[in-house]
Amino acid sequence: MNKISLLIAVLLSFASFLMAQISDGTMPVSFEYPMFGNSLPIVVAPALDMDKVRREDQAHAEKGELYTIGRILPVKINPKTSGEWQSLRNGDRIWRVRIQSKGAQGLSLYFSEYNLPKGARMHVYSADRQHVIGGFTYINNHASGLMATAHVYSDDIIVEYYEPVFAQGQGRFVIEEVGHGYKDVRDFGDSGSCEVNVNCPEGTGRTNQRNAVARILVRVGANQGWCTGTLINNVRQDCTPYFITAWHCGEGGSVSDFNQWIFYFNYQAAGCTNPASQPTIQSLTGAVRRADSNDGGGATGSDLLLLQLNTTPPANYNVYYVGWDRNNTATTGGYCIHHPAGDIKKISTFTNTTSSTSWGGSVANTHWGTPWVATTSGHGVTEGGSSGSALFNSAGRMIGTLTGGGSSCSNRTAADAYGKFSYHWNSNGTVAARRLRDWLDPDNTGVFTLDGIAAPCAVGVDAGVATIINPPNGQNICANPILPSVTLQNFGGTTITSAIIRYRINTGAISNFNWSGSLAAGGTTTVTLPSTTFPAGATFTFAAWTASPNGTTDGNIANDTARAVSLYENPTALPYLEAFNAGALPTNLDILDPNADNFVWAYEAGISAYGTGTGSIKYDNYNGTAGANPGGTLDWFILPTLDFSSQTNPQITFDVAYGQYGASNSDTLIVAVSTACSPNYSIVYIQGGSALATRAGAVTAAFVPTAAEWVNKTVSLTAAGAAGQTHVSIAFINKSGWGNHIYVDNINILGACAISTTVSSQTNVACFGGSTGAFTVTATGGAAPYTFNRGTGAQSTGVFTGIAAGTYNVTVTDANSCTT
Repeated sequence: MNKISLLIAVLLSFASFLMAQISDGTMPVSFEYPMFGNSLPIVVAPALDMDKVRREDQAHAEKGELYTIGRILPVKINPKTSGEWQSLRNGDRIWRVRIQSKGAQGLSLYFSEYNLPKGARMHVYSADRQHVIGGFTYINNHASGLMATAHVYSDDIIVEYYEPVFAQGQGRFVIEEVGHGYKDVRDFGDSGSCEVNVNCPEGTGRTNQRNAVARILVRVGANQGWCTGTLINNVRQDCTPYFITAWHCGEGGSVSDFNQWIFYFNYQAAGCTNPASQPTIQSLTGAVRRADSNDGGGATGSDLLLLQLNTTPPANYNVYYVGWDRNNTATTGGYCIHHPAGDIKKISTFTNTTSSTSWGGSVANTHWGTPWVATTSGHGVTEGGSSGSALFNSAGRMIGTLTGGGSSCSNRTAADAYGKFSYHWNSNGTVAARRLRDWLDPDNTGVFTLDGIAAPCAVGVDAGVATIINPPNGQNICANPILPSVTLQNFGGTTITSAIIRYRINTGAISNFNWSGSLAAGGTTTVTLPSTTFPAGATFTFAAWTASPNGTTDGNIANDTARAVSLYENPTALPYLEAFNAGALPTNLDILDPNADNFVWAYEAGISAYGTGTGSIKYDNYNGTAGANPGGTLDWFILPTLDFSSQTNPQITFDVAYGQYGASNSDTLIVAVSTACSPNYSIVYIQGGSALATRAGAVTAAFVPTAAEWVNKTVSLTAAGAAGQTHVSIAFINKSGWGNHIYVDNINILGACAISTTVSSQTNVACFGGSTGAFTVTATGGAAPYTFNRGTGAQSTGVFTGIAAGTYNVTVTDANSCTT
């Protein structure tokens, strides 16, 4: 690494987009810290035989089976046996592992065990950090213990798990397999050029139906493929997340396979033209099979598959549950909304009257047949990946689901076959597992048509605190007291006009705040609570919840409460001086060992320090073996949080000693500053190799400095924004090249230095400054160093006596360790 940047905030621009797979929208915690590079244990997935894969895919296509785009490969990764753990200064931990599968357009993960505690989260990102998905949290836990992720567009990815100190050891997960996507994965735009985007004029008035359709990343055994499906309404209209597609998409799939299907909603262009960049994706993982036609994919039936999603789509997905028509009556005109080749959402239009047909011919009248017509924006057809998509009549009700057909951009007038909704209803079998009737009309009302309904389907009163905004969860606060703020959300279908927001710190007294306003169904608003003083110096939990929305009983108390864990740290007043003379490291330093290799900053006694005292702090870059050494790591010690509120031109001085082992084993010392409780640090000093060395030439033995081999450094903190700040964190960071020891001593922070010297004769030195302490004057060179201590005021004059002839460097140090 040629350059280390601690301005981590810019990393937010590196990610092309985030996938909201019921994720919390955060970035990986490691992006906030400079010590986390990509030097990680690597797991390489087994290689694919692409000639064999292509032959298998051709066979799938000829049989009208799943449109396959990837293979699933075994890896068996868990944090006990793979990857590496690193600890943060507050006791939180991060586990990471790197996975590679050569030649993949994208890699996805399949978990055989996934159970995260509250506060923990997981991200997956490409090694170049250009594509990030997550963070996945406890919300993604499921009773099955299974989970899967969308593709990350790279053949080289990193999995990162963050675990806060209060949840340490509670997370359990196993990455059993990795999905190697080899076509129609990385880039949108893979469908034929004749296809019509759903938000072209052809989609006008069909927004609800559009919002019901989702792309499916199917898993069947070791195969990955694309299909399309649709959320469907039931007679109770209770938003049960039933989802209909084609049986040939899931034929042969196990219970665990269905639990790892991924459903992508709103994957579409905002307008009629293809966008310049990938649309944002909103997805869900997992489903349970409720009914299927068990007909070989339509050979002897209507090719039905009804699922129930493991998770109800969140309010911000803005989904719709489509209506249906189970009459076995031909219809004139309609459309299909689908994801051909896994592409962004398209729409195809028919104007003829559907014909009754079959798929395979062994059973008659199981399907509706229709060709497509040219429209204003193109000539929509279907392709691999469109399978399972809904056929809508002109009233916007579903009448069938796609099995297959001959249409394509090169054969635009060929007809396609859709399994009849009327046949799905009760003709594939007489039990619930073979028909729709038991699920979509569980009370057996006998209705033949049903309109759709937009989410949320709830009609009751349901309010809750969705998030705590301030204090921020997992971050320190820099003011005390503060005005807490929360996000109030209407989870129900009735407008909320009043609610009580209750809140408390830890297990303390409960406070009440009466809110009034107007919050429509699904809406949110920020509510600022009265000024609150939080405990200082210890982690606290702030909880807030709702009560009595609209003065009545809340319809669902499970979504009422949100919590945030934070800390207010009392800053240390200036001046700050650490001379390491206590015989051990001070307890108020934070020592970080990010990669847990036991090479850390440590107390060193008996070293001739620059100035007074004999103790110092040392980093051991020298010891270790070829298999266990600190090379390539970044290790920190962090001073207590300091109060710079009265400082206008702050600076830090410190002494350093270093012997460079050699050009190929060179170490670096970094000083970095964070303000306002931010986890982002800015470099104020970075020096390494020969520029840092205080002993000339290569030092191949363990470096132990003499008194003459210390150098005093003065570094301004103004550019880092420390002036006037109440909470300033200063870190000393060793970047190891497995070279030699670095020593630091006499750290001093008080403000700007103001000293000067004059030499009135060859042996007479006068010192002037703003300090009231004594000056130390040292002359090095000639035969030996000479030191005198004179004066206790703003001026000191001293005379060197008995000094040998020669040229000397004279250094003056005041009581604040300022030098000239």
